Amino acid sequence: MSSGGAFLARKGPETVALEEGNTVKSTRSLGPAMSHFVDPASKDAKEVLPGIRVRAFWHERLLASFVDLAPDAVMAPHRHPEEQFGYVIRGTMHFTLDGETRTLREGDAYLIPPDVPHGVVAGSEGARVVDVFSPTPQRLKF
Repeated sequence: MSSGGAFLARKGPETVALEEGNTVKSTRSLGPAMSHFVDPASKDAKEVLPGIRVRAFWHERLLASFVDLAPDAVMAPHRHPEEQFGYVIRGTMHFTLDGETRTLREGDAYLIPPDVPHGVVAGSEGARVVDVFSPTPQRLKF
């Protein structure tokens, strides 16, 4: 620890702020033995629509999901109250956001404001994306 610095340490289900070796009165629950690291391959994917499989991980205010889209899989236009960020890991997809359609490829990203209609059709090789939602949507906690 550097001189004059502060850092956070985990003690059971609490986070405690430590400063110069002294405990500062501060706690925030992280839940019982909740890990901050995830292994997507260790979690079974759930098919939410034909050809669309999701593995979701979350904390209190944020949910990240790994989404695998089979070739030509379709997620019809929809909207939701959460903000969403997405990043294409591999493949291609035709993404329609607020009436504008673009072909997204590996390395492309998108931001979706709350309640804005959007939908996707996967390309002929399918796609894998990471989607991040805030606040955490209860419907994806599986």
